[in-house]
Amino acid sequence: MDKLSVFEAKARFSEVVNRAQEGKQTVITKRGKAVARVVPEKAKRAERWDRSEAIGRIAAFSKTCRIRRKVDLQKLIEEGRP
Repeated sequence: MDKLSVFEAKARFSEVVNRAQEGKQTVITKRGKAVARVVPEKAKRAERWDRSEAIGRIAAFSKTCRIRRKVDLQKLIEEGRP
């Protein structure tokens, strides 16, 4: 991911758009702080989405959850809970 100041992004706008077409993000900064992000259109992002990162975060979260009592799955299903 590239970072460009507003001035640089304005001067190199075509390059920023081309990077988005290639599936890359560009962060726009103003006075050193991120204020905007140019990202690929959804369809393109879906093709390049890194699922391993999401799976890792889900796995880490699941390790922090504790089931405090026995759960009867059949009973939950009969109650209409998914």
